[in-house]
Amino acid sequence: MEQWIRDNFEIIENSWKNKDDIHEDAFEVNGKTLAPISFFIDNFSVELPVTLEKLKAKDPDDKLGWYNHFKDWQEKGII
Repeated sequence: MEQWIRDNFEIIENSWKNKDDIHEDAFEVNGKTLAPISFFIDNFSVELPVTLEKLKAKDPDDKLGWYNHFKDWQEKGII
């Protein structure tokens, strides 16, 4: 999953400081919002190929608020 993120999104190295004050890589979600790669993998890791349905199934009620990003990715052909 991490390689899929790195292959499909702009990666900003060491741009996210986690709760332990450790910097980690993040990716541009929609051209302006950053998300740590580890957060995304922890919450949305699916088997390849990545699809809208697989991602939505990880958070069926959209409690994390990612559905609009997933729909945008689908429209752009990322998923």
